[in-house]
Amino acid sequence: MRKSDFIKDESGSVSVLEATFVYPIVILMVAAMIFIGVYVLEVTLLDLRTQMTADMIAKNISFAGYDELVDVYNLTETADGPGKPAVNRAYDDREPYRYLGVQKADSRYEDSVKEYVSGLFFNSAAAECNIEIKRQMFGRKVIVSVHRDVKMPGFFSLAGLSDEYRMSVSSSALTSDSAEFVRNTDLTVETVNFISEKTGVKDKFSDMRDKISEILKSLKADSGG
Repeated sequence: MRKSDFIKDESGSVSVLEATFVYPIVILMVAAMIFIGVYVLEVTLLDLRTQMTADMIAKNISFAGYDELVDVYNLTETADGPGKPAVNRAYDDREPYRYLGVQKADSRYEDSVKEYVSGLFFNSAAAECNIEIKRQMFGRKVIVSVHRDVKMPGFFSLAGLSDEYRMSVSSSALTSDSAEFVRNTDLTVETVNFISEKTGVKDKFSDMRDKISEILKSLKADSGG
């Protein structure tokens, strides 16, 4: 009988000992990758939601009665189109030259975004939603921004990673109302013409233009001769 037959085989215990150290690390790494993937997914979803909200606000500003056709706060189309009373009410409530004043978005847009955020996976803190409507040369620019603090699991800190992150997204949309642009342009032109006629500036400009034209013609004739 050989001596080696009496020696106990301990290779299996070595494998168990290695697994005791390696498997938890692998499991934590996989879990961290899953949480990071969910975080990136929620940033994408939140960016999409803010963009849809900005587009909806811009359309509601631009087109009369749009809020009767679409549930602008929940971003869903109504089953039936608006009836005649709803259309008449929308146009009666429409303010002419509305771009000349300061506009603010309805608070229900912010509430809708916050409600959407509360249904996401990372809901450890309340979201901050800000909606701005800025004046532009030919319309308005709608900016929707959302900020929220996200708390990751505790094992992130054990791995040397930060367990607190700031999720911030911002989207914008421009109003597009050609009828309002033409109306405002027409108002500006008519106002300038009215003031120039009343003050006599229009005739002075006409005389000045004629004199400049005569000077240019004479210079052209002299250079040609």
